[in-house]
Amino acid sequence: MWGAQTRSALESGAETACFQAKPSLRTPQVDDNDAFRTRVAVLLWEWANVVEQAADGETGLRLAQELRPDLIVMDISMPRMDGISAARAILASQLKTRIVFISGAETAAKLAEASTYGVVIEKHVADLREQLLAAAS
Repeated sequence: MWGAQTRSALESGAETACFQAKPSLRTPQVDDNDAFRTRVAVLLWEWANVVEQAADGETGLRLAQELRPDLIVMDISMPRMDGISAARAILASQLKTRIVFISGAETAAKLAEASTYGVVIEKHVADLREQLLAAAS
């Protein structure tokens, strides 16, 4: 029933790697750019549970208050409420949520302000996956 390669892999302990559970890091992802939000969700999927996605800061704030996530990944400039205002409200509500901003084209002043609330990563970095992983650790 099982082929020789499958049996060999099981005997060597490879099944442990195949069936390990994904970490339970709850991570909403908030960005008004649908394509980029999907890309980031795929990158996060390896080591986090992207529990919800939102396209604006107001919805991101509501998700943070409802879900009480470990980490939230947000854009800075978004409609209805920007990421900085959402982060300020999240931290003011005593949530222990870590915040990671992913920024496109922001001014130095905006980036500095965002960095007071969380880690800032440029959208155009070549190693976005590694940057996200480092920021979440």
